[in-house]
Amino acid sequence: MSTTAEKKSSRLIGAYLVNGTMGNVGTPGAPIMHFSLVVVPSANTVSGTVEITQAIAHSGDIIIKNVKGVIRSTGYGNITKVVSLEGQYVQSVPRQL
Repeated sequence: MSTTAEKKSSRLIGAYLVNGTMGNVGTPGAPIMHFSLVVVPSANTVSGTVEITQAIAHSGDIIIKNVKGVIRSTGYGNITKVVSLEGQYVQSVPRQL
């Protein structure tokens, strides 16, 4: 086995799936983020899918695939880690004539 392959396999040890919801759940019209992320603590990374929903008229759900993120230490009391996420989605806008 090459050195590169050994590094890749060791980085995947300890990976786990996290599913959750973030936002003002229960507040009418509030945007809510649902996420499904694979966490690799040894690499300080996350990746997965995010869906943003909002209970208002004419709002479509936004699904963002291939979300990537970084886990960082804060050094502040009980909040020891934070995650930043990055991703893109395509939004179609109907053309009026």
